[in-house]
Amino acid sequence: MARTVLELHLRVRGEDDKDHYANKRLKLAGDLMEDLFRVAFSLLLKDLKYQLERSFARKKDLRIASAIRPDLLTQRLVHALATGNWVGGRSGVSQVLDRTSHMSAISHLRRVTSPLTRTQPHFEARDLHPTQWGRLCPNETPEGQNCGLVKNYALSVDVSEGTDEEEVGILLRDLNTREIGPEVFEEAKAPKGRRAARVYLNGNLLGLHSNPVGLVREIRERRRSGTLSPTLGDKTYEVNVRYDEEMNEVIVHCDSGRLRRPLIVVQNGASKIAHSDREEIARGSLTFSDLIRQGKVEWIDAEEEEDSLIAIEPFDAPARCPHCERALSRTDLVYPADAAASDRGLRSCRFCQGEIPTTPRLTTKHTHLEIEPNLILGVATGLIPFPENNAAARNTLGAAMAKQALGVESVNYRRRPDTRGHLLHYPQAPLLRTETMRYVHFTERPAGQNFVVAVLSYEGYNMQDALVFSKGAIDRGLGRSSFFRTYRGEERKYPGGQEDRFEIPRPDVAGARVDTAYRNLAE
Repeated sequence: MARTVLELHLRVRGEDDKDHYANKRLKLAGDLMEDLFRVAFSLLLKDLKYQLERSFARKKDLRIASAIRPDLLTQRLVHALATGNWVGGRSGVSQVLDRTSHMSAISHLRRVTSPLTRTQPHFEARDLHPTQWGRLCPNETPEGQNCGLVKNYALSVDVSEGTDEEEVGILLRDLNTREIGPEVFEEAKAPKGRRAARVYLNGNLLGLHSNPVGLVREIRERRRSGTLSPTLGDKTYEVNVRYDEEMNEVIVHCDSGRLRRPLIVVQNGASKIAHSDREEIARGSLTFSDLIRQGKVEWIDAEEEEDSLIAIEPFDAPARCPHCERALSRTDLVYPADAAASDRGLRSCRFCQGEIPTTPRLTTKHTHLEIEPNLILGVATGLIPFPENNAAARNTLGAAMAKQALGVESVNYRRRPDTRGHLLHYPQAPLLRTETMRYVHFTERPAGQNFVVAVLSYEGYNMQDALVFSKGAIDRGLGRSSFFRTYRGEERKYPGGQEDRFEIPRPDVAGARVDTAYRNLAE
């Protein structure tokens, strides 16, 4: 830390970007509950010590069962979960899950909240950061003072759980990382190109290495083959490494809370996912976990991404098919069944099945390839058809409206004791569907209906945002929904023989309604 400050003062090193996601860590529900339990349990131990000392001072029998007050632990946990007020002065940590619709519940579970105060501008924190690409949705954020401070996961993001730092440290020492000793001063006097690189593990200086490029290459090869360390198991794939050539530093991260995203590995200008792999994926015999274990797909965090060159698409598609002259997008090109033709860059038109030559984008300098460009979006934004043709503000509005569309919130809604709930009587699958809808099974749990809409002047009846509906469509159930609310009551007995009972009141009871108000109730 002291060296970094001195290098910054001498202008050898630039300022760190506090909004860079390599410098940020997420606290998940388990981490937050751990903080809460640690504080509550320490208070319980202090109270237990006080009770035992008081009993000893009064010369009473020491009994642990009577000295422990379990309500101290329970009330602290329940109060924090009920109010959202957490340790450290944070508020709004726990929230009631939004079950307006199935999509709103999924979106709420994937929400990321910044601890920054909402009353301050925080322009840099609210703006989109380049390292947010593929990790957080660029459009799904609320309007108003929470704009940019409340974000949502992208579709393919993963949060690291953390790996044993000691095991990774042993691995780095086995790979000839030497500890810092008196020779470090001699290293500092050496020419810049001959100095040993400093190796950092989770921000702590571990040692020096004379071949940083070889060290990084060795770690990546072992990670992709799953042989990084026999004791780490699946945690092997959570280790990320990068060589900062400018500062001559090897940065290794294996801690928890890092946002990572999957990318296809590119080697010698070609994707490691071959034609045979695509056929196995289509048959269902090859899973995503298999691709990770085979080293063809790997998880990359924001730090390692700084040392990567990522291609968005593997080839350039022509604007129109030369055979049927229909406009083409990348999804309209189909990989041919012949592996040799696929390797030569030939694709087939989805409409006329004609062969189309494509121009490859991958070069020998590329290190990775995007799995799918639309994975940069979140769940709600992914429901918008053709979002690239909309203004950014309209996509943000569309994501908010998609979460408010009513549907079937849960299949067991009749048995759920939710405080409130909505049910659309006739939900319909959308006519135009996106890939994200297939990922989240939106057509199986749809929200909203397909309205037939006309934009007319209609003699001024539709001023501004007014709507004119067909009465026949309303009578047939257009947009009809039910609202459920759960009420709570208790039957109590009082002195003198009076008691509460749940029943239909007699007509002479004060406050009783007409008979038609109770016609749907049993006796």
